[in-house]
Formats: sequence, structure tokens, C-alpha cells
Amino acid sequence: VFIVPEKESTPFDQDISLRPEFKQLSTQMELFDWRNKLIDKGNMPRISLFGNGYYGRPGLNFFNNDFRVYGIAGVSLSWNVSGYYNSIHQKRKNLVDKEVIKNQRTLFEIGLKSQLSQQQQEILKLQELIEKDQSVKKIRTDVREIAAIQYENGSITTTDYILKLNAETQAIISSSMHKIQLSMAYINYNTLLGK
Repeated sequence: VFIVPEKESTPFDQDISLRPEFKQLSTQMELFDWRNKLIDKGNMPRISLFGNGYYGRPGLNFFNNDFRVYGIAGVSLSWNVSGYYNSIHQKRKNLVDKEVIKNQRTLFEIGLKSQLSQQQQEILKLQELIEKDQSVKKIRTDVREIAAIQYENGSITTTDYILKLNAETQAIISSSMHKIQLSMAYINYNTLLGK
């Protein structure tokens, strides 16, 4: 049994943020911000504490042969000064890459909104066709009923009646096809939105 999917009440939503491609491009733009933060952290001076303790014989003094505790403790500071030169170039490269991704996202939005607009026009056109089909179907049914009465009275031939019946059937088929096409158009619209 063919089941026609239900139509949404507000099909012309323009929110494309559900599309996986849009999410991917947005995530890539965030990635460049995180890379810049990582570059900044890599250029910060690093302070570290260290310590080692020992117990043994001989200690630091080789002439004293007793067991003793001894150790070494200290503070270390390291700073990659040449990293600033590299970080400027890396940040510029990240900025260029981020602009490329931003332009790709803008082009994607423009292309997708164009497709959504075309699909919206298709939906509106099919809705108008369905309304016209309803009036054509009503007229064809009236003509067929009049032809049936004329056929019973012998005013028209069987061929004329079959032509009227066929025209009504074609109107019904055309209306059903347009309804199915409208459902397909709604599905395509929602697919473009990523729903």
C-alpha cells in the first residue's frame, strides 16, 4: 500500500544549520581559533620544579663514608624565543585558511538557499496545480454524470460516454500524481535542510 507522507505545516524553514556540511565547516572555523590558542601557549615561558633525593653511602662527600640523605632541587625556566617568528607565520596561515573555510561556508549557504528557493517555487507551483486539478476533476465528474444520463436516454453513443469517463479518470490520475509530486517536493525540501 502506497502511503503518502504527511506534509509539514511550515515547510519553508530556512535554517540550514542542521546540514552536516554546515556543521563541518563551522567546526573547522572553530578549529583555527583553537590552533591560534595552541600556538600562543607554545610560545609562553615554561617554569618547572625538579628535585631528586637520595639516601646512601657515600654521599656527595666521598671522603665521608657514612650513610646520609642528600638531594638536588631546582627551578627550570625554558622559553622558545624563536617560536615567536614561526608563530607569526603560522597565525597568518591559519587566518588565510580560516578565510578560505569562511568563503566555502558562504558559497555553500548561497548554493543551498538557491536550491531551497527553487524547491519552494516547485512546491508553490504544485499547490496551484492541485487546486486547479480539483476544479477540473469536479467539472469532469459533472460532465461524466451528464453523459451517463444522456447515454441511458440514448442521446450519445458508448464511445462518447467512454471518452467522457476516460477524461474524468485522467483528471483523477493527474490530481493524484500532482499530490505525490508535492509530497516529493516537501521531502526534497526537508532533505536540503538536513532534516
